[in-house]
Amino acid sequence: MATDIVQTHFEFSVPLQEDQNAFAFELSIDPGEVLGGLARALPTLDVEFTDEALRSMRRAEQQVIPSAKADVEQAYES
Repeated sequence: MATDIVQTHFEFSVPLQEDQNAFAFELSIDPGEVLGGLARALPTLDVEFTDEALRSMRRAEQQVIPSAKADVEQAYES
């Protein structure tokens, strides 16, 4: 059924949850590049946001999947 395909292909966080050591969401911020001037003396800031990225993806899936399924059902009902 078409809605099964939506469920399968829109669940993108499942592979990420299964092997969390296979990826990381990280960002390095150089205050000198962002602010210039005296900020160049500040150290680079490293931010790791893997857990938050996964939470956001799961939340997005909870909204996107039902909406996409409804769209599919509506398209095939007409």
